[in-house]
Amino acid sequence: MGTILVAMPRPEDAKHLSQSLIESGNYVDIEVCTTGSEILRVAHERNYGVVVCTRQLRDMSFIELSDYLPEFFGMIVLTKDSSVYVNPEKGVRLMMPFSTVDLLSTI
Repeated sequence: MGTILVAMPRPEDAKHLSQSLIESGNYVDIEVCTTGSEILRVAHERNYGVVVCTRQLRDMSFIELSDYLPEFFGMIVLTKDSSVYVNPEKGVRLMMPFSTVDLLSTI
């Protein structure tokens, strides 16, 4: 498994989600970010991985972020809005609320 980048506008939400992933025992390389620019900086330093993010970050939407992600990064968009469309070539949508098991199986 590559890097997991957790991106949410509120740092405490991102830390909580990353802690759940760490406690699952499967993931080691997890980065917490609050902006799309942070995500892009870290993603370009890594070879591959997945971004777990909300629809809107502090500086860009998930659509903008997906346009600039390196080729070997996938995306999981966390949303409560069932009308949100995620291009299947770039990622998947995970409806909130979700369980840790749901997130782990999606990753």
